Amino acid sequence: MWFALWGGVPAVGLALALGWWLAWGFWWVYLLGINLSTISLYFYDKTAAKREWLRVPEVVLHGFAFVGGTPAAFVGQKWMRHKTQHVWFLVISWAIFAAQVALLLLWLIYFRSPASTPATSFIPVAATLVV
Repeated sequence: MWFALWGGVPAVGLALALGWWLAWGFWWVYLLGINLSTISLYFYDKTAAKREWLRVPEVVLHGFAFVGGTPAAFVGQKWMRHKTQHVWFLVISWAIFAAQVALLLLWLIYFRSPASTPATSFIPVAATLVV
């Protein structure tokens, strides 16, 4: 689990510093931190694969993607050409992405407070598209 510390501690520290400096809300700081952590883990794993070091387990890479690092996971796969030949890894990555999109849509449609949405919100349009 030291992989999480290697990638997570510096990235979360940077995200907290940026969040404090720019006065961002919690969720923006969280997403920045988890995505910086995820991309650093992909970078380390790609380097470890080339040099035959100890690798980051796939479950750790998927775990970071699952908790919000999906954009960085896709960037890491594309830019570093990492894990692009492993079909099951890609299938699981896209399944995580689909689950996150579905949860976001459910939250937008059903759980968001009506007082916080403007009258011209896209939620009624999205609800009619789903039905």
